[in-house]
Amino acid sequence: MESWDNSYNPIVSYVSYTRIDEWNYTDKGWFCYKLCVPEPPEVSEIVAGSELIRVIPLSEECKVLSEKCVYPLCYMGNNISCSNWDTEYLRTIDYNAAYEYFYNMKYGERLDSDKYTNGIPAAEFEDVIMKYLPVTAEEIREWAVYDGETQTYAWANLGCGNQIMRSRIFRNIDIGSAVVNKGG
Repeated sequence: MESWDNSYNPIVSYVSYTRIDEWNYTDKGWFCYKLCVPEPPEVSEIVAGSELIRVIPLSEECKVLSEKCVYPLCYMGNNISCSNWDTEYLRTIDYNAAYEYFYNMKYGERLDSDKYTNGIPAAEFEDVIMKYLPVTAEEIREWAVYDGETQTYAWANLGCGNQIMRSRIFRNIDIGSAVVNKGG
């Protein structure tokens, strides 16, 4: 269920009836709720029942920034948008997994997986990452999966055998406010 179309007009995508176990409305305009779902021992797997709906629309500036900086990173295969990090903790980012999303942001096209079956050349990898994050080539080599002998970074195309479903959990993340620092 999405609550806004691509033009940010409210829409109804489907209607269902179910019980809500708990709910909360935040000061930032989110209606958060947890559905009544079966729990162990009634079921053997945990059933996700939490949802978010943005009630207060984003400002035009935040929409533009979200489309430019957040949405292209997706939530599949990397931990950029679902980790608590800042410039002090850049070592916690999964650079190898995030590379393809930064590549897409820089070049406006998907990474050609057939081209990188033996890894991504260091200069190419570092150039893309350093365009978006305040890290050095030396730091990336230390924190990412890097082969100094071949001077390549490991990368694998996501498929049904090597990914987890995070897009549903984190699909509602966007930029709620922005501050322009001196120097851009």
